[in-house]
Amino acid sequence: MIDEELKKLQINELKKHDLSILKDLEKETVEKIRLLRFKMVTGGIENNVKIRYMKRGLARIKTVITEKENGFEKATTGGK
Repeated sequence: MIDEELKKLQINELKKHDLSILKDLEKETVEKIRLLRFKMVTGGIENNVKIRYMKRGLARIKTVITEKENGFEKATTGGK
């Protein structure tokens, strides 16, 4: 999944995916965040906004994984 898609991904869209797909997506996102942090430290990127969006996406993914593992669906609006 490309980064721009992750930025726009909402919880309602994530809930449609299977648990195994969500776990794979979580691993990919953690790895991307790690690489972005490394690039930021070495001067490869100047703007850390991308890291912020990736972290928010990771939090959304983890929320949906927790809900699916615990067997409940939290009532979310998916926006402000």
